[in-house]
Amino acid sequence: MSRIHELFLDMKDNTSNYLVSDKGADFENQFIIGLESQGYEQADFYVLGDSYKSMFKQSIEQDNKVIDNETYLNYHYISQPFGSQRYPDFLIFDKDCVLCVELKFSKGKTAKPVWNSGLPRFYGLYLFGSYGRNDITFFRGCDILDDQDRELLKGFFDEELKRSESFNSMYMSDQEFGFSTYARKAYQQTQKHNSEAITNFFDNPLRLRLERSVLDYLISIR
Repeated sequence: MSRIHELFLDMKDNTSNYLVSDKGADFENQFIIGLESQGYEQADFYVLGDSYKSMFKQSIEQDNKVIDNETYLNYHYISQPFGSQRYPDFLIFDKDCVLCVELKFSKGKTAKPVWNSGLPRFYGLYLFGSYGRNDITFFRGCDILDDQDRELLKGFFDEELKRSESFNSMYMSDQEFGFSTYARKAYQQTQKHNSEAITNFFDNPLRLRLERSVLDYLISIR
């Protein structure tokens, strides 16, 4: 069983210890304190080397399997491994595998995470804390977005990027001041097209099932 299992349980049972302010940075710092209380030590890619950084980045982008821990790191973590605003927020090195953990935070009572240009990853573990609600929940990416829908959503923007480039080449190649179109990825959760869609991660009938899926997964690994 992964030691992080106990941390996730503690975040549920002692929520206020982790939601100490309305700042996301403090939520992240409390998570680090929790990690270290479970025996995880901080590490970085300067120790492992650039080749490992590239390997992990490629594996995470492919997102098609659990990442085996083939390093000498055992019960370590790397914070912001690929820079701020880049997935994941943490790489957790357990005995046999490496976990990707992403923190989501709301200072108000927003009930759904902000995804911006990044869809939930299949093998990602997500912690969502709300200071306004004084509540923390968690889920696996694979439990809220399957591969088929993920590929459909990605494909939409692939086509939009091609369309934007084609438009610019056709109509804007001689635009005197360089104006052109720019297709930007942005994903959201809404009930506009499906009134039954679950967009509240704190108050919904599947919450306990989503959380249990994470805990069962953490029990199954070392």
